[in-house]
Amino acid sequence: MSSPGGPIAAYRRFWAPELIALGALALASTVLFSVTDLDIAAARRG
Repeated sequence: MSSPGGPIAAYRRFWAPELIALGALALASTVLFSVTDLDIAAARRG
């Protein structure tokens, strides 16, 4: 796979969507646990 931007630019189309999905998942879980008492309830059960 030859790309004018080099090997990193060539593979960016593969890892960029995964990086965006992981960032969105991290943001969603952070918001979920900061808005609700779910983390405290889970800690009490364990």
